[in-house]
Amino acid sequence: MRQASRGSFSVKLRAGYYDPEQVFGLLQMFEDAGVDFLILHPRTVVQKYAGSADHRITAEVVRQTRLPVIANGDITSAAVGKAVLEQTAAAGLMLGRQAIADPWLFSRLRGIAPQQAQPAERVAELRSYLKELTGRYQQIFCGDHQVLCKLKETLAFTDDPALKHGVTALRRAKTLEAFTARLETLDWNPEQGRS
Repeated sequence: MRQASRGSFSVKLRAGYYDPEQVFGLLQMFEDAGVDFLILHPRTVVQKYAGSADHRITAEVVRQTRLPVIANGDITSAAVGKAVLEQTAAAGLMLGRQAIADPWLFSRLRGIAPQQAQPAERVAELRSYLKELTGRYQQIFCGDHQVLCKLKETLAFTDDPALKHGVTALRRAKTLEAFTARLETLDWNPEQGRS
């Protein structure tokens, strides 16, 4: 595949299937194959998303290979992302589920957006994000029902306690029109934010 690929060629992998140290036996093969960089999620395949990503494995992979390593897994905030970079010496980060929950995480990591949004800002960000998604989804999906289902899938990653009440109301919307109307009244609940 490396010989057939003209652009950069990366490999994204878990630390192993059952054994989280399986990755160490693969590093030389990746180097010999001419891989440009690795993206490592330091869990096993059988773990799926259970437990925590063990970035001590990421740090050890960085030490054992000449390839740049991108850290992936449980990057839940800008502070966590910066800590992972510092602790592992990884060349960069890959964001997954948390980038859906907080699309501004990329900007937070770069220092362009506040490290952590205040609740009122978080409401405005979520509203803006969902409005943008609605428009884009209407262009690529077939009909309001499919758009609504896709929007609700996105909400599965929104875990801010202060937004729980509003997100629950959005999830209960039966039509895209009802979802859009509820989005306009989305607000945060300071009592839930403290729990």
